[in-house]
Amino acid sequence: YIPGTLNFTGIVQNKNGRKFLQTGSVTNISVQIHYPRLVLQESEFAYSWTIEEDHFTTDQSYKLHTFTDAGPHLIRVAVVGRIPFYPDKNGYRYKWGYFGDEITIKDPIVHINISGNTYLEHGQLLDLDISCNGSGPVDYCWKILPPTKNSSNFSCSDVVTSTECSFPILYYFRDSGNYQLAIHVNNLITSLEREIEVHIYDVSLRPELSTVIIPVVCSVLVVLIIATAVVLHMRRHSNYDIETADFDFMQVDESSAVIAETSWEVMRRSLLHLVQLRCLCYSSEGGSANVNYGTILVGVEK
Repeated sequence: YIPGTLNFTGIVQNKNGRKFLQTGSVTNISVQIHYPRLVLQESEFAYSWTIEEDHFTTDQSYKLHTFTDAGPHLIRVAVVGRIPFYPDKNGYRYKWGYFGDEITIKDPIVHINISGNTYLEHGQLLDLDISCNGSGPVDYCWKILPPTKNSSNFSCSDVVTSTECSFPILYYFRDSGNYQLAIHVNNLITSLEREIEVHIYDVSLRPELSTVIIPVVCSVLVVLIIATAVVLHMRRHSNYDIETADFDFMQVDESSAVIAETSWEVMRRSLLHLVQLRCLCYSSEGGSANVNYGTILVGVEK
């Protein structure tokens, strides 16, 4: 059995011994055989590589490779050696060795996206959604700083680990004013920081827009309603025609006769008419009379 190790360049190891590498970077994968230098010089070796989906054989102990897909990848190398017998060197023997390791390829963190309102009324809660385009897991932390403090001295004491590059930020400000929010994100292969300003204002500094718009809109509507009512009333009033009716039900000859008689003549005519009616009632035979002694006869029964 050939002793040796499989080595990578440009990798980052975490505390658990896992190996990480950034996508797009070139790494040198090499096999280091643990033989004395003299044996290595007088021996011959062949290497069979399996990297991702590629299989090939070389006589060199190293291979340059670029990983483009994020995720875990297995690297396998089989070594065959033709080693001479010592000390006489009168023959050769063949030995085999197998080496393998796993490396995790991760996308670097390039951008930190922040969504949410950073201009808040005093009493409102800061509610932000933070996301980035790198591969997880991600270690992150954030801190509220005064506007005069230099963020280069920013350090995290409470680091949180997330499986994805996405996390919320919730915070309540006791006092109004301007603040700085410092965010630090790290996924082992890249580390990125970003700062944003947060403004906390009092209610009197920024009145709500509805308190201005609603009274103006209501006033305009009232004026439009009154103007419309006046126009409709004037148009409707102009459509009416005023007509004068002369209700004179008296005939011409009757009115002239009444006007021609004097009061004495009217009284005389009424008395004569009454006397005629009384005479007519007493001369009736076999009947009773119902007489009204006024100027108008109501009824007579025979």
